[in-house]
Amino acid sequence: MKYGQLISAVVLACGLLGCTDFDGSLKERLQAEYDRMNETGNMAICYLAGHVRFPYIDDPTLDEGNIPPRSVRYYNINREELAIRLPLFTELGLLERQPVSEGSPYFRYSLTEEGQKALYFWPGQGAGGARNLKDYSYFCYGRRVILKVTDIEDVRAAGGEYVYTEISYDNQLENVPEWARDDRLLALFQQFTKEYEGKTYKGSGRVIKKDGAYYNAGGIGRLAIGHY
Repeated sequence: MKYGQLISAVVLACGLLGCTDFDGSLKERLQAEYDRMNETGNMAICYLAGHVRFPYIDDPTLDEGNIPPRSVRYYNINREELAIRLPLFTELGLLERQPVSEGSPYFRYSLTEEGQKALYFWPGQGAGGARNLKDYSYFCYGRRVILKVTDIEDVRAAGGEYVYTEISYDNQLENVPEWARDDRLLALFQQFTKEYEGKTYKGSGRVIKKDGAYYNAGGIGRLAIGHY
């Protein structure tokens, strides 16, 4: 389908259905959706530090008697991951590590100023405080900038109930801090690929096409974006 045909069809369908129309360029709509999900301009890429709340003390005796039997396995996995990740984030300048007391084998991890800027914290529900396995702490950075729409293609979804239109685009990453450039991050988080500031990358988004009409895959007024 041609770019202009897609815009015209979406505008017409949205006018009939009452949804937000696509009278602006798809590039601008994609950028607006990225920025909606990343209001600080600092959350394009996030690394999970672990199920942890800072400040954090890596002393397992603090948890004795507080871990439900069904959670022991996950607790041990989390402790092992924290023992690897927190020292690295300390070396990257996001955390400060101090012995709990003189001669103690345990450390207290606190956020540095840089760490406070990069932290995205999702608190767990219920009791547990700093030891809550439902807490999520991420260190994030970057803003994704849409450069141009490169392709538009209709694809029939599994089951054939509807057709969605895949929108491909070029984008770049900006606001990349020095700590995020460290290759040790990628060695530890192997599911990520290194993205360089100023280099162009491929992305995709989609709108749904059903019964000859287009509407937004992520809900009225939104585009679903492949990176998230």
